[in-house]
Amino acid sequence: MQTEDETPKVFGVEPDVFSAYVGLIAAFLALLGIGGVLRQLRQADRTALFSVVLQIDALLAGHTEQRRWINANHGLSPEDQADAPDIVPYMAIFERLSAALASGLVSRDWVYRFYSSRLRRLLRMAHVRKLLVNQAHGWQYLIRLAVELDAWAKYNELRPVIVTHAPPRNEGDAEPDTAFLAVLRSKVDTRQVEVRDV
Repeated sequence: MQTEDETPKVFGVEPDVFSAYVGLIAAFLALLGIGGVLRQLRQADRTALFSVVLQIDALLAGHTEQRRWINANHGLSPEDQADAPDIVPYMAIFERLSAALASGLVSRDWVYRFYSSRLRRLLRMAHVRKLLVNQAHGWQYLIRLAVELDAWAKYNELRPVIVTHAPPRNEGDAEPDTAFLAVLRSKVDTRQVEVRDV
């Protein structure tokens, strides 16, 4: 029989002990919930990454004429590149890719893996080089992409992105173009974009 001074037990345990058990169970359930939320956030990040890559691919698919011409002629001398199609819209796609990289929507690894060959060939074009040097204020994100990705490739011992624009046609044999890289570095307007070290 219980006296008036005794606190009633809950499931045969003191109320303070029972409260502690309930608190531990609640904390465990909260941790499970946080783990689920974190998994959903990681999944959302991966979904966003794939979405950006697919959108860039869709943009590039709309410029097949430019891409074919660049693929066939990127190793030609500047004089032989005179009949190039309008590649400014194609260049603008790489500006968008640079913005996606700068905002953290894609990683340097993914950009290098999926787009470095296209960027490398584009940067071998004499007309593109002329635009980047003479109109650098309008191409800051493309310049940033080229400089950062080239530094990242060098750090990871991969093929450089900025290579000589003269033959050889085989990208793997192209030498790094340190002179053009230096020119691009000098053209970056740090008030518009910040070039991050690897």
